[in-house]
Amino acid sequence: MESAVREVALFTDDVEGSLRLYGLLLGTAPVADWPGGAVFDAGDVKILVHDRGAGMADGPPNEDHIAIAVDDLDARCEELRSHGHPLLVEPREYPWGRSAYVRDADGRLVELVQTSLGRPRDSGKPRPARRVRGGLWIRHDEVGRWNHIDVRFERRELVGEDVLVR
Repeated sequence: MESAVREVALFTDDVEGSLRLYGLLLGTAPVADWPGGAVFDAGDVKILVHDRGAGMADGPPNEDHIAIAVDDLDARCEELRSHGHPLLVEPREYPWGRSAYVRDADGRLVELVQTSLGRPRDSGKPRPARRVRGGLWIRHDEVGRWNHIDVRFERRELVGEDVLVR
């Protein structure tokens, strides 16, 4: 099974201050931003800076974590369980993709995110896209959903108030 670190997520009470610091450290502006957060491209890894706000009721906690991309999320979760590592949050769909969460031996949060390696690329259905800096749109590069893990810039069609990827 293939895997790779794809993201470092940093939750903060001072988004603007953190964005200034990481912009200086990385020498670049975010590749995507929205009220309450932004994403920096740091080579093969994305750095997500996000408002600490309340988490989703049935979702993962809003905590600093790393995201590891895996090619078979269900198999990887079963492997973790078989080695005595219980999942904090079982695999499920989120707006950013399909993920599961586990804690390491020191209690740090780790996200496992499904990639499309070996899976069909596109269902043919319209997918949501998101406006980012410079008037471009962002979506998940591997499974066709907008996401903060892998970004790819493309032109999108505006339909009413919704933007659809065709």
